[in-house]
Amino acid sequence: MNNLLAGSIPPTSRELLIFLYPPTTHQAWKLWNQKNITSFIDPVIAEPCYEADILRCIQVGLLCVQELAVDRPCISTVISMLEGDISDLPHPNKPGFTHISKDSEENQQCSSMNFISVTNGPNHRYVGIWYSKPSVRDVVVWVANRNNPLNDTSGIFRVSKDGNLQVLNGKNQILWSSDVSNKVVSGFSAAAQILDSGDLVVRIKDDVIWQSFDHPTDSLLPNMKLTVTKNVNQKPALRSWKSPADPSDGRFTSSFDSFTLPQVFIWDGDQPQWRSGPWNGNILIGVQYNPTDFINAQFVISSDKKGTISSSYFYPNKSLLSTYLLSLAGKFTQNMVG
Repeated sequence: MNNLLAGSIPPTSRELLIFLYPPTTHQAWKLWNQKNITSFIDPVIAEPCYEADILRCIQVGLLCVQELAVDRPCISTVISMLEGDISDLPHPNKPGFTHISKDSEENQQCSSMNFISVTNGPNHRYVGIWYSKPSVRDVVVWVANRNNPLNDTSGIFRVSKDGNLQVLNGKNQILWSSDVSNKVVSGFSAAAQILDSGDLVVRIKDDVIWQSFDHPTDSLLPNMKLTVTKNVNQKPALRSWKSPADPSDGRFTSSFDSFTLPQVFIWDGDQPQWRSGPWNGNILIGVQYNPTDFINAQFVISSDKKGTISSSYFYPNKSLLSTYLLSLAGKFTQNMVG
């Protein structure tokens, strides 16, 4: 993974409260390949007399975020490009700072990962995953350093030598790290990949040693498997944001009850606020299901004699996609993404 650069763009995502950093690099790259990069220019500055200079700046920007470091121009070359001393600019290669994972052009579902910043709040930045689809707003579904944000535009997201994902600030201080331990095999390096499902995984060869699906924040995603074991002290499966401008640990949590029949609880601190009713083999009897999910989604909840309960849901039709958000009000909210 590489150093990520910041920029300023129009608002998007969760109730128009999310900014993406850099300004949706994948969008700029897509428009560049479509030979429609002029549509990326903010109308406020889209004066014909400035267009050539703006397009040059965009092209230089794309050159600076190419996937391979050897392809990126040094700072002196960048200055020469911007000042026009180098008139013929090379064609940029694929950016490496934003990963877009698609399952097909037909349904155009994709998941993206990058630095994000929340508007109407302090100048804090986070590493986040969001679902993106042309027909809907982006939906943020996971935040890495939710309790320890970056306070400026510097930041590094990397896979360390010991196999851990890390978020570092400009002083090279670790703000967040995954919990991989003693799993790196000598002679093999770990690599990170974001899957079509939105799951961020760390692999060594073909083995997954860590995945974000095992560490959700406030959103339940298709194919995410939640597991709880009786008499084992485990943290809640989901935890709400603190406020619309603060994704840190909030007031409400959600988890399974592993002492009776499988059912879901929402907790306000240590007090139960809501429960789903038990699982009857087909549905949670106290939940009013969205018709789309009742007809199209498949829910699976299972338990064993040891008291371990597992839950997941999925859509056989991949053109359908929704997530469940534990909201600031302590309620589950469905986001239809596809």
